[in-house]
Amino acid sequence: MQDSVKNKLSKEAYELLKLPTLEFKYGTIEFLTEDSIDDGQDGFRYNSLTGEKIDGWTGEEYVIVGFDYSAGCGPDPYIIKADDKDLPVYWLMTDGGDWSNPELISSSLENFNKIINYLSNYSDAFISNILLEREAKEIIEKIQEIEGSDSINDYWSALIYSTVDESEDFND
Repeated sequence: MQDSVKNKLSKEAYELLKLPTLEFKYGTIEFLTEDSIDDGQDGFRYNSLTGEKIDGWTGEEYVIVGFDYSAGCGPDPYIIKADDKDLPVYWLMTDGGDWSNPELISSSLENFNKIINYLSNYSDAFISNILLEREAKEIIEKIQEIEGSDSINDYWSALIYSTVDESEDFND
C-alpha cells in the first residue's frame, strides 16, 4: 500500500471539500472525505493489488479530491496541487486525456467550493437536462465572477452547456 496522502491537506481544506454531490443526466460529481481520500487515490496514484506507483501519475504534489462521472464515463478525477498555498484545482480526463498535463479549472479550493455550491442551485435542471440558455450564461458569468476573470475554462463551459435544453427555442 502506498503512503497516505491524507496529511497533505489541512483541516481547512477538508472543510472546503464538504461539498454536495451534483447529479447530471449521465452521472454524478462527488467528492472525497478525509476518511476516504487515501482509498480515492487507488487506480491513479497506485495499484491497490500490487501497491506499486502507477507510471504516468501527474506528480506527488497532486491529491485526488473527487470525481466527475457526468459524461457517463470516467471517473475523471479532480485533483489539488497540495504544495501550493491556494490549493488550485485541476481536472484530469481519464479517457484519452493527458495525465502529465492536468487542466486548471479553479485558481483555489476556496473558489472551487463556491462554484460547486453555486452549481447545486441548478441540480434539478442538470439532472433533467432542462437548463435554459439564459441560465447557462448566468452560471458562466457567476463562475467568471468567482474566479475574478473574464475568461472561462473549457471544462466549465462544456459541463454547463451539456445540460441546456436542446428543445428550447433560442430565437425567442
